[in-house]
Parts: sequence; structure tokens; C-alpha cells
Amino acid sequence: MTKKMHYVSQLYKIGKLLKIVKVVLSVLSLGTFYLIWESLTRPVSNRVAVN
Repeated sequence: MTKKMHYVSQLYKIGKLLKIVKVVLSVLSLGTFYLIWESLTRPVSNRVAVN
């Protein structure tokens, strides 16, 4: 019985970690998407300003 409880708690811990990792990954992907969008839209206006 204690072995099963230990297994369940391990699974719970792994699930929590995976949830945290999911959130972190989604935040990171959003951040990179934002950065790419910024780099795509910014240089155009910079080039226009330079020329």
C-alpha cells in the first residue's frame, strides 16, 4: 500500500512539474513570437527612417 501511495505522489509531483513546464514553454513561445514580430515590424520603419 505504501508503495502505491509513493508511486501516486511521484506521479502527482511529475504532473505538477509538467504543468509548470507547459506554462513556462507557452510563456517562452509567446515571448519569442513577440520578439520575432517586433524584429519584423521594427527594421522596416528603421530602414524607412534611414533612407
